Amino acid sequence: MRITTFKGGTVSEALKKAREGAGPEALLVETRRVPGGAEVVMALPGGRPAPAGPKPGRPGRAGRKPALPPGLQKAVDRMKSAGLTIPVRKAVAEALEGCDLYLDEPGDPSVLPAAARILGGMLKRLEIPGPRARVTALVGPTGVGKTTTLAKLAGRAAVEEGLDVAFVTLDTYRIAAVEQLRAFADLMEAPLSVVFTPRELKEALARFKHVDRVFIDTPGRGPMDVRRVKEIRAQLAGAGVKSLLVLPAGARIGDLRAAGRTFGMLKPAGLVITKWDETTAPGGAVSFSLETGLPLAWVTNGQEVPDDVHPGEPARVARALLLGETFEEKK
Repeated sequence: MRITTFKGGTVSEALKKAREGAGPEALLVETRRVPGGAEVVMALPGGRPAPAGPKPGRPGRAGRKPALPPGLQKAVDRMKSAGLTIPVRKAVAEALEGCDLYLDEPGDPSVLPAAARILGGMLKRLEIPGPRARVTALVGPTGVGKTTTLAKLAGRAAVEEGLDVAFVTLDTYRIAAVEQLRAFADLMEAPLSVVFTPRELKEALARFKHVDRVFIDTPGRGPMDVRRVKEIRAQLAGAGVKSLLVLPAGARIGDLRAAGRTFGMLKPAGLVITKWDETTAPGGAVSFSLETGLPLAWVTNGQEVPDDVHPGEPARVARALLLGETFEEKK
């Protein structure tokens, strides 16, 4: 990738120039106000031509690629330790090489923030509440934190937005799951319905038709358990439910891909990344979002209900990943 900047008297004017000049394949990296107007920074496919030989002062062996500039190598190393996959690291590195940065030494403090801006521009965001958001089901493998996340989302809607909420659970396989959700429902003084069949789900949703938000818990299923995931699909079919795929931040990229293939049959609208605080390398889940095009919905980073759930804003996710910033929202 390479970076280019478009200027205009206003943000809208600069964006219009960017759309006309950069083409449909370009990625929006940043918009910013500058004296006299605004600038839009775009990442364009491609990049500078590969050098014909090793760079002066950094001789390479025959058949090997020349070493990266020290400043760029430091950024690549940080992306690697954060868990980003090779294609994502390569895309960000190529974009960095197109920036006006000093990369011949590792001390430039602007390199990692620039990498975070580029990564944030590559990620997609699921607008919340978004379409059909009145009824939301969380789906995903066993043990990823669906029930706790459901309570956090319901608590956020009730406490911060002042909305009426209700719970429905399809997870009748684990008694503990029902009791856990019942405890959360009692704390919020919210109704809970336990359903076993698609008909019962439709009846429960009809009873809750005047409730602002309905949150549906589903049983966890293994990424290879296609038959049982199809059962969940049958239960949710025709109920007007928006599904969100819940995956843990620390999972291996291969396991995330397997889960994505299986739970993809539920056509999730977005991705919830859980347990961010339980891993040093959450980049696999971020890479999964980029690979699949599944937009970020929420990120959870603790056990507190409803505090430890945050909107999956791409810029914030990228800065948390590469710069170690927190998800705490500015008041």
